[in-house]
This record gives sequence, C-alpha cells and structure tokens, in this order.
Amino acid sequence: MRSVCIIIILFLLSTAALAVDSAIESTSENIERITVSQVTYCEEAGVPKPQKRETKRIEVFSQQGLPVITALHTNGKEYSRVEHTYDTAGLVLESRYYRNASANFTSKTQFSYDSSDRVIEEKVYEYWPPLLGPHRLVERIEITYEREGREILRVRTNQLGAVLSRTKLILDKDGRALEESVFDGSNNLTSRVIYEYDDFCLSKISSINNLLSLNEETIVSDVDFIFDRKINTLSSESVVQSLRRVSDGYFEIVEKYKLAGEAEGNVRVSLPVEPFYVSLEYTGSLKTAIGRNAQRDVSLFEAFCGDETVVIAEYSYDSAGLITSREYSAGELHLSIDYTFDSRGNWIEERLYKEESKKFRLLSAIERIIEYY
Repeated sequence: MRSVCIIIILFLLSTAALAVDSAIESTSENIERITVSQVTYCEEAGVPKPQKRETKRIEVFSQQGLPVITALHTNGKEYSRVEHTYDTAGLVLESRYYRNASANFTSKTQFSYDSSDRVIEEKVYEYWPPLLGPHRLVERIEITYEREGREILRVRTNQLGAVLSRTKLILDKDGRALEESVFDGSNNLTSRVIYEYDDFCLSKISSINNLLSLNEETIVSDVDFIFDRKINTLSSESVVQSLRRVSDGYFEIVEKYKLAGEAEGNVRVSLPVEPFYVSLEYTGSLKTAIGRNAQRDVSLFEAFCGDETVVIAEYSYDSAGLITSREYSAGELHLSIDYTFDSRGNWIEERLYKEESKKFRLLSAIERIIEYY
C-alpha cells in the first residue's frame, strides 16, 4: 500500500541539498579556485533557457592544493566562510569561522604540533571586540598518542582549565578503533561506542549512553558509495524501534518499525534534488538489490517494498571509473542527471532532467567554474 506526496519547490532549497556536496565532487590538477553556481531553467518555444543563476559556494586553494577559503552563499549573499592559514610545511595553524560576510570572525581554532607533525593541542576562541580585551578562550583540547603515533586520548578543558570531557580510544593492531569511551569532568563514564569489523570493513557500531535509558546498535551494510545502515534503539536490551537508512547522496530511503516484531514497517522514499523535493510512502518491508558492471562498479540499485519497486537507480561511468550519469525512477517520477568534464578530467556541469510526456526536460544545473594555477 502506498501513499504519495510530490512537492515541486521552484524556489531554491538549502545548500545542504546540493548534489555537488556528495562524494562525486572530486578534482585533479593544480586548482586555484572553484565557483559553484546553480542555474534554473524554463522552456521557451520548447528550448530550455536559463532563468536564474545563483552562486552557492566559492572555494580557494593554495598552490600546494590546501583549502584556504570555503564560502557558502544563499540568495545572493555569503552566509558563512571558513579560512585556514598554514605554515611552510603545509600544517594548518589556524581556522577561522565567519558568519554573514562579517569582517570579524565568530570563532577560531589554533593548532599546535609535536616534532612528528601530529596535532597535540587545539585552542578554540570566540571573537572579542578589541576594547574589551583579547579574544576569549572557550575551550582547549589536548591530544595524546600511543608509541606507534595513533591517537588514544583527547581531553577537553574550559578557559579556566577545568576538565569538560575525556575521550579514550582502544585500537586494534591495525589502528582501527575498537572502543571509544567518553568521561565527564568527574571521570564518570557518559558514553561508549564499540566497533566491530568483518574482515576489513566496519560491520557493527554499539552506542551506550549512560545519560539516557536508550542505547543504539547500528548494523553497517554500506556498498561503495551507497550508505546502508540499520539502527536498533534498545531499552533494557530490548529493541523498541528499528530504523534503516539507505542513500547514495541523491535519494534517501528510511524504513521505520516503531516496535520490535512489527510485521510491517513504514518506508519513506525521498529525492531532495533541487529544485524540487519528492516524497513517497509505503507500508511493508524494504528489500534492496545491487548490480555491478564488468569493472565491479555499482551500475544498478533497486529497492522494493513488498511487491512494489520503490526506487531504481542506474549509474554509468567513463573509462576512468568516474560517474558520468545517473537515472532515478521513483513512483511516477523519472530523473536523469548527467555530467560534463573539462580537458583535465574535472566535471564542470551537472544537469538535472525530469521526464515529462516521454521527453526529458532540463530543470536545473550545477556549474563549477574551475580556475587553475
């Protein structure tokens, strides 16, 4: 049984929904600046015409390829900016966060290193007007490493030196975290996370929170770029809710069982791809299937709820293994996303099409203007 709600949002959604924020955004060569814009289209005499172009993000890099500035924009204005400064060895010395294009930072973090170039101290400050004195220290983090150079302890203190929390890590011989325990200022255990592995892959995460009566157990079934995790919420070792989330960064499926042992769950499918949002709901149990091409890349993803197919996603790749197109079918909706690359192998345009009357209509595009050194 299915109920469907399709909402077409012709105004722009938040930047968090931008497809360019997914794992597909990768670059090569010596890049100085990337300007990311979104273009919405309308049809005139059957021909797509740009209707609105809006800058969404500006990234600036050093000649060593290090991020120097990342600025996010909405409605034609900058709403946040992060700036990094480095030493001659490329170690970050300070990161500053700015809000709403302000000339004064909101907060900044300063980093200190040991002789092996490992971060051993982080200091977080709030901006303080010069007339009131120096910038205010908010917290300090000290990091301790084991003999092999892997982090095992992180201690947070406030501006007066009082301990806020201590985080201890237990690692295996390969340096993977087995346990992560957090203690409060009185050395009381507040939470613990236990990690389990299947061969080399993370398979299970158990979260124990001493401040709440509810704990979580996460089963990890991630496949390449497809995120697939099932979270069981437990009370007194009994499962009181089960939640499964499956996503590739463009679609998201959430299956929810309110009580353990329920015969049918609630399955919600979302496609928050600008400039619209699609939501479909089903009742039943979620099942998924993965198909691969000759190069073992994921080429097909299918999700089912009972006898109904809820999502079909198809992926195409170039000879270098980069995704060149995506196609999504969900309910009555059929979307196609394709990419254009520059001569250096970096994608510079992502175009979103929607099928209407058996023809694909261009709705929007993400453009990346890439400037090279």
